[in-house]
Amino acid sequence: MLHPRITHVGFGVATDSRGNTYVVQVVARRILIVKSGTVVERLLNRYEVRVSFDLADKAVVKLNYGLDHSPIEEFRVGRNRISFITGETIKIHLRASIDSPNHTSFIGQDSAWFTLATSNFERDPSAHTSELKFRTVASQIKRVKYYVVDIIIDNPLDKEITLIIDDDIVHDFDYERGHMRFQIEVGEKPEIFIGYINGDKIKFDSELTIAKIGGRPRLIPIVGD
Repeated sequence: MLHPRITHVGFGVATDSRGNTYVVQVVARRILIVKSGTVVERLLNRYEVRVSFDLADKAVVKLNYGLDHSPIEEFRVGRNRISFITGETIKIHLRASIDSPNHTSFIGQDSAWFTLATSNFERDPSAHTSELKFRTVASQIKRVKYYVVDIIIDNPLDKEITLIIDDDIVHDFDYERGHMRFQIEVGEKPEIFIGYINGDKIKFDSELTIAKIGGRPRLIPIVGD
């Protein structure tokens, strides 16, 4: 019970059919333990990308760029625009899709490789443009405020770490030997969930947010209701 790996201790009481009472001790441990965390606010260079496209009919559109995607929204017939901020520095793959008639999947439409520094894009030869077609893609460098978050995690079973921020799975983070680093654009208090892969499910072990305390950003646990 005093072993440092043990994080939870409890007791259970049960009565059998003969009326005998049994008391058992239960010990457990958390798979992941956040040992410490720091947050630093930084001004970072990011590319703002602006995409204009034509729609043959009103549709719900999703624009994937790299591993991220734009908010899923309904757009009108004709010319429309989507803009986003990316941390990529060389090229990104743009893939547009529209909601299927039965709303069970998205149907691929226009797609292209976009070079950020030169604002050049090359349409994929196999792209479908009958319903949605890119018209212009442009980029410019912006200075954006970000939180750079460093977290030290005790992960004795070497589980594969998962990060979710505000309901979105985040792929762009660094993790090595218990040291996790990621970036969040400064804004409203984010909900940060750190977990691990367990078979075909994700188990969450820590719920955190960032708050200004004494004028400085701090990583603090989310306290349940």
